[in-house]
Amino acid sequence: MEHSDNPESLILHWGQTGAGPRFLADIAREYARSGNVFTLSYNARADIGDELSKISTDRVTVRTYRSKAGVLLNYPRSLCQAVRIRRMLTRRNTRVVISTMESIHQSLTVPLVLPKNVVYVTIVHDGTHHAGENGAIYRMMRRAELRRADVVVALSSPSAEALSANGANVVESRHPAFEHRTETAPRKSPPPPATCRIGFVGRLTEYKGIDLLPEIARILISQGFTRGIEVYGDGPLKPDVDRMGQEILADTRWIPDDELNTIMSELDLIILPYTEASQSGVVALAMALGVPCIVAPVGGLVEQVNESGCGLVAEAATSLAIADAAQRLLSDPARYADCSTAGIVAASGAFSWSRLRTDIDNAVSRICRTGVAE
Repeated sequence: MEHSDNPESLILHWGQTGAGPRFLADIAREYARSGNVFTLSYNARADIGDELSKISTDRVTVRTYRSKAGVLLNYPRSLCQAVRIRRMLTRRNTRVVISTMESIHQSLTVPLVLPKNVVYVTIVHDGTHHAGENGAIYRMMRRAELRRADVVVALSSPSAEALSANGANVVESRHPAFEHRTETAPRKSPPPPATCRIGFVGRLTEYKGIDLLPEIARILISQGFTRGIEVYGDGPLKPDVDRMGQEILADTRWIPDDELNTIMSELDLIILPYTEASQSGVVALAMALGVPCIVAPVGGLVEQVNESGCGLVAEAATSLAIADAAQRLLSDPARYADCSTAGIVAASGAFSWSRLRTDIDNAVSRICRTGVAE
């Protein structure tokens, strides 16, 4: 185990489902491995609560809301929980708080009550809000986080640029690879087209280019990839996906983490035709699993795929260009194998949890020493 000279920290995320609790678990495991002393705060109803409870015996669980009405009605309780955390920080002389992802009740309470002598680090996953996520409550959350933050960690260059333009004290890092396993074996070659499994995985939202999937599938089917495209996930566009033709094999439901890992491991190629993106947690997981990716040339996806070497960036964000990139990669066994290997290697290096933890530790050390993150 490494040893860190950084002061004791509180690491928190109060979301219940999806990437938030998973991101918290992976970064907390990295802090535990490195020897940092920390307390973990998470939602008692988190879908991986049992997993989080095993990472640290020093933890504070909270309860937020379970319905839209609860967002408003349960806010006073969450504010009281934040005040309780403030008292704990003062009692234990905890000097650093790390927010691993925004969450409504967390972002609208914790930054407001922190003692002034606490260094607040917030990891911002999207430099600008996606389409459909720019309502008043999201703007309030972001404003509360940035106003209090001493260090804002951006996970891609586009995010860093957007946040810096808003005056934030930004430290640039990279989105680590979920579920990194050192024993993952790289893919040696793609299967024959007729049995090749091509998939889209993720929340079904407007900015992910889901409307392009049927045409991409039809183009690939005409080239011999007769299985079409598999779609896994839930979200606002679920009805649209359910109405798509037989070229789309849809499993539109909430996918638990353990099942998500299995699904992605069984795919031969991930396609992400996003119209915008700061970066993608799906690409991060695909890296660790050695599954090559095809992405649209938007936002941080270009940087994420090119820097890691885990796939190809399409020449344009169109059905034809994305299908062409998929066909090129799947017809080139050597390049396919290289992408699989490169993703696994990147998950241990430039896109590792160790890299993110080091970037945060260095910024905190500079703040404690000079008052400036970089």
